[in-house]
Amino acid sequence: MHPEGGHVCVSKLPDDEFDGYSWGKHCGAPYGGKCTVEGLASSVALLERLQLSDNEYENDDKNDPRAVLKDLPDDHPLWDHCANALANLCVTLSLLVSIERIVFGGGVMKRSVLVSKIQTKTRQILNGYLGKVHQLGSGRNCLDGGDQCSTDSISSINDFICTSSVGDDAGLHGALSLAKLAYFQHNTENET
Repeated sequence: MHPEGGHVCVSKLPDDEFDGYSWGKHCGAPYGGKCTVEGLASSVALLERLQLSDNEYENDDKNDPRAVLKDLPDDHPLWDHCANALANLCVTLSLLVSIERIVFGGGVMKRSVLVSKIQTKTRQILNGYLGKVHQLGSGRNCLDGGDQCSTDSISSINDFICTSSVGDDAGLHGALSLAKLAYFQHNTENET
């Protein structure tokens, strides 16, 4: 079994009538994809929400129906719904496990306005419950108070929730880091 944060159930924004994407019913996802992070924040969910709510929706790209999301303005309400679902995930992770940092990347996170919306909504949902944000982390941070993670000390929500400093290569870098760690642990164990 592997962890799947996208299937975590989340609270929707008030007056939100969109329950989640249609894929959940057909693929056997927990909750049928209703009110889950993936069911509300994935590009498929965002496209379905857009099709249901926006009469001006037009998609000229038949090969990639989700391409229309790239043309939406940053202040489109769709991004607030996406940020809310992802902020709910951040809150769940913060309350459930002792995490050092939350790093987002890829997919819908290519929309640069999302990280600040997620940070703001996470802070709002936590409502001060976990104290100061520097108490959440372990002493790493995003340099210059920016949104991209590096190393130093956590002093703000911008440091705690950020985007990957290696962009779309985060998965590759993560896999290589784990392989390097395993290699050195194996060699250290064999030396003793």
